[in-house]
Amino acid sequence: MSLDLDDLRSVFDEAVAGHRDDPDLLLRLARRARRDTRRRRVSTVAAVAAAVAVLTVPLTMRGDGTGPVLEPSRDGRPAAPSRTQDPGPELDLRKGPEPAIGTLPTVDGEVDFPLPFDRYHPVNASERRIDWAVNRLARACLRRFGLDMPKANSRIPKGTPGAVLIRAYGVIDPSRAATYGYGFAPIPGDDGTSMEPPEMQGFREMNEAEASVFHGLVTAYGDKPVPEEGCLGEARRELGWSWAFYGEDVQRLPQVALEYALRDRRVKAVNLQWHDCMRRAGFSYPDPQKAVRDPAWRDTTTPREIATAKADVACKRETGLLGVSLAVQIAYERQLIDRNSAVLAPLKQGLAELESNVDAFIARREP
Repeated sequence: MSLDLDDLRSVFDEAVAGHRDDPDLLLRLARRARRDTRRRRVSTVAAVAAAVAVLTVPLTMRGDGTGPVLEPSRDGRPAAPSRTQDPGPELDLRKGPEPAIGTLPTVDGEVDFPLPFDRYHPVNASERRIDWAVNRLARACLRRFGLDMPKANSRIPKGTPGAVLIRAYGVIDPSRAATYGYGFAPIPGDDGTSMEPPEMQGFREMNEAEASVFHGLVTAYGDKPVPEEGCLGEARRELGWSWAFYGEDVQRLPQVALEYALRDRRVKAVNLQWHDCMRRAGFSYPDPQKAVRDPAWRDTTTPREIATAKADVACKRETGLLGVSLAVQIAYERQLIDRNSAVLAPLKQGLAELESNVDAFIARREP
């Protein structure tokens, strides 16, 4: 996994300013850039260049099953409304003293491991379900105007198992390591012939009228007033969606906690044990992050990559690296949350209400 979403996020921050209508944009761009039609990696430089190229052309919006996706515009097509994302609440993200850790968590393979901050910011499966519900409601809104949008996939999106752990600590499953090394396994339901995940395949582009009403580029269509911020805005309001969940500091908090954890003396100690284990197996890396980002893994999966990834997973298990690292990361997240509790409390309540509304909508949806 030589290309990390959080690495890309820092590169894209300036490029995507004003085009944050899709909170999942960077995730999909990262996934898109990381894969070719045969599931091989591309270099970090090429991936960043390709993604930034997408973001520097005129843009219009295309709806799909999980959220609007930025596409190059065509002559005569309306551009998506430019808006600057609300920076959200300002948080105190300074590092405090090394926090105490509790019982070490047990990580057995790729699981959706909950982290404290997950209750304040939509992640993984939660975020994709929210985007899916927003688009379903927006489509119903469009139909009131005699319009439609690209058909939303009937399958409710699910998160990638272990996505949070894999992003932070690299490969963790022995069977995946033995088959794909540090690469990505095919997504269930994907035949491997497309660069898009299954729920994003086969959707047509919005036409001018659809895009205008979807984004609220017009105040009326026919004899009917268009909702403020269009059908997209109406759908978000109905579910309780808020830009506050995607504020700059809010998005940074879990990554800052991870950065503090990786510099913590307890994590450094277990990384040294992991390093000694890897050295005995014939590989020399100071920590798992360096192994993941070895430039040798950029192009094709080699026997050495497979061997390295297998040793990596074995050494993580032998040293208990994941348990220690996660315990420390959780402690830093809690430290930052406690310090910002007054500011974050409304986000926790708002996200719980949003997820409840999404669950209720999904429960009553038509098949």
